[in-house]
Amino acid sequence: MKKLSIYAALLLLVSALKGQATLPASWDMSNINTPPTGWSYDLDNSGTQFIYTGAGLFKSAPQALRFDGDLEFLMVNYTGIADTVQYYIRHSGISGQDTGIFTVQESSNGSTWSTVKEYKRSLPNTLTLQTVRVKPSSRYVRFYFTDKVSGYNVALDDVVVKPGSDLSKPQISLSFYKELVNGQTLQVGQVDSFDITIKNKSNTTDLEIGTLEWTGSDKAYFSLKNLPTTLSPLQETQFRVVISGAPAGSVKATLTINSNDSAGNGKFDIDFYAIKGALATEPAAQLSNLRFSEVKPWRIKLNANNNAVSEQVLVLVKANAPVTEVPVDGETYERGEYIGAARVMWAKALQEITLDKVYANTKYYVKAYTFNGYETYTNYNTTSPAAIDSVTPGLQAGNYYDGISASDTLLVSKLRAKVRPHFQVFYSNYGGTVGENFEAYDTTKGKRVITCYYSGYKHVYVPPIVWDTITREHSYPSSWMGEGSKDSANYSDLHILFPTHQAGANGVRSNFPLSNLKSVTFTFLQGKLGLDSVGNVAYEPRDEAKGVASRAAFYVCATYNRPGKPFTIPTSVPFINEMQDQNVLKRWNQQFPPSGREIARHEYVASVQNNRNPFVDHPEWACYINFSNMSYVTGGNCFQSAGVKQPSQVLRSIALWPNPATSEVQIDLSAFSAAGSIEVFDITERKVIEQSFAGKSATIQLGNLQAGQYLVLVRSGNEIAVEKLIRN
Repeated sequence: MKKLSIYAALLLLVSALKGQATLPASWDMSNINTPPTGWSYDLDNSGTQFIYTGAGLFKSAPQALRFDGDLEFLMVNYTGIADTVQYYIRHSGISGQDTGIFTVQESSNGSTWSTVKEYKRSLPNTLTLQTVRVKPSSRYVRFYFTDKVSGYNVALDDVVVKPGSDLSKPQISLSFYKELVNGQTLQVGQVDSFDITIKNKSNTTDLEIGTLEWTGSDKAYFSLKNLPTTLSPLQETQFRVVISGAPAGSVKATLTINSNDSAGNGKFDIDFYAIKGALATEPAAQLSNLRFSEVKPWRIKLNANNNAVSEQVLVLVKANAPVTEVPVDGETYERGEYIGAARVMWAKALQEITLDKVYANTKYYVKAYTFNGYETYTNYNTTSPAAIDSVTPGLQAGNYYDGISASDTLLVSKLRAKVRPHFQVFYSNYGGTVGENFEAYDTTKGKRVITCYYSGYKHVYVPPIVWDTITREHSYPSSWMGEGSKDSANYSDLHILFPTHQAGANGVRSNFPLSNLKSVTFTFLQGKLGLDSVGNVAYEPRDEAKGVASRAAFYVCATYNRPGKPFTIPTSVPFINEMQDQNVLKRWNQQFPPSGREIARHEYVASVQNNRNPFVDHPEWACYINFSNMSYVTGGNCFQSAGVKQPSQVLRSIALWPNPATSEVQIDLSAFSAAGSIEVFDITERKVIEQSFAGKSATIQLGNLQAGQYLVLVRSGNEIAVEKLIRN
C-alpha cells in the first residue's frame, strides 16, 4: 500500500520479449519490474499504479497485476505444445454492473490473435480460478483489456500455461467417482471393499502395469482383485480394493502402482483411509505446549506441539468465561460455528491459529481437543484437553503524547503536529486493511461477517468484500471537509472510515448531523432518521457507535484543520445546511467511553497508519477544545462552547420516476413551497450533480454517471427531502 508514484517509477513498458518460456510457464506477479523469461506487459496507458496489494485482490502474496486502461495487456510467449491456461481474475468495482470487456487471446505468431474467452460485462466480483483451453499450434497467450468502463479495473494473478498431454505415450488414469490425483488421500468410509476404475489415456500405446507396493502400518489388511497387467489404448476397467481383518477404528495404507506411464517416473500413489466400526481411532493424547505466540489488543495467535498425536485439532474460544463445552463424536464443526457459547476457531490439521473477534481488555479462554477421522466417523479425545487463557492489552500509547497535556494552551497545535504526519492507506485499500483484518470475522461455509456501525446490520459475504450492500462511511462526512480530493489523506484516513449498510444507513444518514431524536421518520434496525429536539433533521446511530463517531469527528478536526482548509464542528463549508452540534458529540463522548472493541480497532489502525486518535487515548481532551473554531477552552468545560442555532427543518417527500433510470429522471417537487436546489451524491458521499429548481417538478440529466446507487437531496429554505436513485 504505497503511493502511486512508487509503482509508476517501478514499471516501464516491456516492448520486447526476453526469450520464450518453457512449459509449464507460470507467473505469480511477484518481482513486477522483472517478469520471467517469455512474459511481457503494457500497463502504462492509464499512468497510474500497476499492481493490487489489497486483500481479496491477489491469490499469491504480495500482489496481483492491475489493468486499468484500454488496450493494456499481459502476454506470454512459450515453446512447446500447451493445453490449458489457468488464472485468477476479478473486477474491482460494484457487483452486478457493466464491467467492460476483457479478453483472453491466443496466437501462433504474436501478430494475428483469436479470442479464447471474452468477459463481456461479466467479470467475476471475487477472485475466481478460471481455465481456458488453447490450440496445440498456439505459442502466445495474451490477457487484453479490450474496453474499460469507468469505475471498473481488473485484477489478474497466478497465470499458468500447462503443457498438453502426448497421447502417443502410455498414460495411467485412476478414478473413484471422479479422477484421482497422484498422491491423493481417498476417504472411502465404512466399507469392506470398493472398486477403482483404471484407464489408459493413450490412443496408440499399451499401458503395462508393473509391480505393486503397499506401505503403511495397516498394509496387511489391504489387498487387490482383478488389477489388469496390460491396458490397450483407451481401454478402461475396474479393480477391487479389499479390506479384511482390521480392528475397529482408522485403517490406512498407501498403494503404489508402477507402470510404463510416461509421467511421474511411472509411479501412481493413492492413500486409502477407511473406517472399521462406527468411528475413527480416538487420539491417544492431547496437544502439548499450547501457547499464545502473539497477544495484541485486536488479535491473538495460538500455537502448540502436536507430535503426531492426532490428525486434526478443534479449538474453542470464549470471552470472559471458561470453555466448558465439549464436542460430540460423529459431528464435524466449522470455523465460526458455535458449540453452546464457545466459538470454533479451528477444525483442521494443527498450524498457527489466528483468533478473530478479539477486543482489548478482554480475557479469552481457549481449549483444544485432538481428533481423528472425517464426516460422521470423527472421534474426539475429550479427556483433559489442552487449555490456556490470556487477557488482551488495552491502550498502548506509551510516550506518544510526551510534552502534550490538557492544561497546555497550545494543546490544539501540538496535537496536530503530533497526529498529522502518518502513513496514508488509500481509500481503495480500506477493505484489505481495516475491513478484512479487523472489522470482518469468520462464519461457516467459508463466509465472513461485517457489521454496519450505525445500525448493527450483519452482512454475510464470500470473501473478499465487495462494496455495494456495505460501503465505507466517513463518520465526518466528506462533504463537510475543507479538502475534498479523494487522494487527500483526510479522505482515506482509517480513523474515520467505518463499514455501514448503504441503503439502510449510509445513504440515509448522508451528511445529516448526528443527534438524539425527538421524532423518528425512518428506521433501519438500530439506526434512525428524524427530527431532533429543536426540529432539525438528524441521524441517530445505535449506542455502540455514538462515542466512536464522536471521537472520530474530534480526531479529523484536530488532525486536518488549518488555514484555508477548514475542518470544524459545525462545518464551515458554506453550502452545507446540516450543522453538527459539537455539544451532542461531547455528551456522547462522556456517555459512551471507549469500549474494548473501539480500543482494539484504534490500536490496529495505529499499527497501520503510525498515528493515534488522541480522543480515544484521552477522551477528556475534547472538553478543552472548541471545535467550531479549533480554539483552546481554558478549564476544560465540556459544554461551554455554543450549540448550533438554526431554523427548524421540515422533512418533505418526493417521488422519482423512472427509478431505476437510464439517461434522466423526473422529480415531483409539489411538496415544496418555494424554489430550491437539487443535489445528487454517490456512495462515496461525493456530490456529482447540483442544480436549482423553481417549479413543482424538475428533470435531472444523468449524463456520464456510471451505473450504481445514488442519493438525491432536495432543499428549499428549511424544507428538505431525501430519496434513493438507481442508475442502470
